[in-house]
Amino acid sequence: MREKFRLYTDKVINKIGCDRKTAKKIREDLIDTLMMKWDETGEEDPYILMGEVDDIAEEFRENLQLEYKNSYSKNNYNGRRGYYEYKSELKIAGLPLVHVVNGLGVARGIVAIGPVAVGIIALGGLSLGVISLGALALGLLFSLGAISASTLISVGGISMAYYLSLGGISIAKHFAIGGVAVGNVAIGGAAKGIVAVYKERGSGQFVYPHYHKNIGEIMDKIKSLYPNINSIVSKIIESLIKIL
Repeated sequence: MREKFRLYTDKVINKIGCDRKTAKKIREDLIDTLMMKWDETGEEDPYILMGEVDDIAEEFRENLQLEYKNSYSKNNYNGRRGYYEYKSELKIAGLPLVHVVNGLGVARGIVAIGPVAVGIIALGGLSLGVISLGALALGLLFSLGAISASTLISVGGISMAYYLSLGGISIAKHFAIGGVAVGNVAIGGAAKGIVAVYKERGSGQFVYPHYHKNIGEIMDKIKSLYPNINSIVSKIIESLIKIL
């Protein structure tokens, strides 16, 4: 019975997202309430005694927001150590326009900012979005992070993309640019690709050292591989070859 209560309480706290001190207090309050209700009814199922985890977590979040707002108005709010959450009232397709979480928890919104952020535009330690920025960033169209991955454009220390990747270690299906670059078109210190432009070493079908004088020849080879290459991407690649 106690194990059921503990597991239930842990699920509620994980949903809330808060600092350790607050989590400890919530855990004690929940366990005490569950034990009291069990003593009164004899019922051991915490879901029957209290309700669904999401509903209880939402009640606690609302209470915590009110407490911190009151604390802030009295100049007692500690933004570094405390937990704070902002969720805009305006929603689009069921998601808040802006959701900000400072503390343990997941931010979900059109614009999401938090330690874990999920949204159209996501900023966080771990971020997942159409446009994603974070230490670990996964983006549909664009990502920027220490470790970054995207279907379109990715920029990062370790960068992976389907179309265009730029990074210390850069891997892409089509265009890879970086210290170590692997892709159909690879440009970097060490480059491996069908067309490879390298500074230190390179391998592939068409390999050019960085001091190759005829950049036009390299670009012609790239355009033969990608006849419909976007003009902006073409100019970016040409400029990077020149400064390699």
